[in-house]
Amino acid sequence: MNKIDKGKMLEPPELGKWGDPLPNMRELTQSEFLQTPFFFHTPSLTGSRQIVENGKLKAAVRWFMNEDGSGLVFARTGETGQELKIYSWAKCIHKFGPPVNVGRCLNQYTCTLCNYVNEVDSSD
Repeated sequence: MNKIDKGKMLEPPELGKWGDPLPNMRELTQSEFLQTPFFFHTPSLTGSRQIVENGKLKAAVRWFMNEDGSGLVFARTGETGQELKIYSWAKCIHKFGPPVNVGRCLNQYTCTLCNYVNEVDSSD
């Protein structure tokens, strides 16, 4: 196995350190996964890491992040790495304030926790 220089990882620091689970990870059922936007949106960032717990490898994962800082994780788990689990995760569990109208049918919603701005065009 190749040695990885963890100092050269290009992951945003808010995603934790190599070996850590991603923030707010939650296992999804197949039904929940099929309701995610995974098949309709292109992720803005992707990466891989190993999740280590008590010095032992818990999972090898491939993660995808959307523009809003949420995303999905595909994890190979189990003693032999032959199990697949899917998780959702998010840098922030957004709490949006009231809408601000910035155009005829264009409203902005700002997260009160992280200041992420989501624009909604209601003319569609």
